[in-house]
Amino acid sequence: MTNTKNEELVSDWILKHQDTTLLSICAGAGNLAATGLLDGKLGATHWQTMPYLTKKFPDVKWQDNKRFVTNGENMVSSAGISSGIDATLYVISKNLGEPMAEKVAKEINYPSYQFVKNPTVDPFYMDWRFSTYVLNNMLQWNKTEAGVLLYNGVEEMALASVFDIYSDSGTSRVHSITRSAVPVVTKHGLHLVSRYAMSDAPKLDKMIVPGTDARTLASEDPQWNEVENTKGLRFVHSDSPERFIFEVQLEDLAKQEDILTARHAVKRLEYRATDIQLEGNAVPFETYFNLLLTVIVPY
Repeated sequence: MTNTKNEELVSDWILKHQDTTLLSICAGAGNLAATGLLDGKLGATHWQTMPYLTKKFPDVKWQDNKRFVTNGENMVSSAGISSGIDATLYVISKNLGEPMAEKVAKEINYPSYQFVKNPTVDPFYMDWRFSTYVLNNMLQWNKTEAGVLLYNGVEEMALASVFDIYSDSGTSRVHSITRSAVPVVTKHGLHLVSRYAMSDAPKLDKMIVPGTDARTLASEDPQWNEVENTKGLRFVHSDSPERFIFEVQLEDLAKQEDILTARHAVKRLEYRATDIQLEGNAVPFETYFNLLLTVIVPY
């Protein structure tokens, strides 16, 4: 298959850096496989993209029961989203030592370090519950409008947990918001421009202030009073500082929507920790009611 121009540029960049450590995460394995560097070698990817990539790149030895796989010391390929954390910690352990990798895992409250040492797991497959994900994206018409407040020093992983978990569920529209049109700088130096300022933000059902230090960092802004009385203000991470950030978002999604929707989010993230507590409605009643209307009304 012929690559597009953008794909060729990515492949060229990877090939130029093939003597460094290469780490693919989730569907990013497709970019690595497109270079030919994985031909005859082990590869891992997200369980939803596995059927597509195994067909597109048949010369790769795709592994569906590994959180990550290695080909020598400088090529690592991981499965879906949270598996990339395991793979990253593995690379840290090889370059900076096991104690450093364990220290990083502890600092982010990551509960599944055992997979860094043994990445073998039972494979995930698409089953009937995937229909809930599809139907939520097709028929969830009354979506929750969630704002995410960007501020200087916000943690990148905290932002990712909010946008990824809520947006992909099909139940929510997530809007980036700052107090003014000025860009913010994240904890590790990314410059972000939000879609909205507080003055022109859409009507929101909830405002999420992400990050374990959110209460301190966000309130240091001189315009904090504009946000403090916002409806549904949520300090999702700073109110649970001892927990891994994915967990509080997944539990909140279950309460906001339903357990079935949240369970698919857990599976999509390939999150395998066992201490998560999902509470809420059993199924997305609104989605299935909309499905019933769609089927009945034309008749």
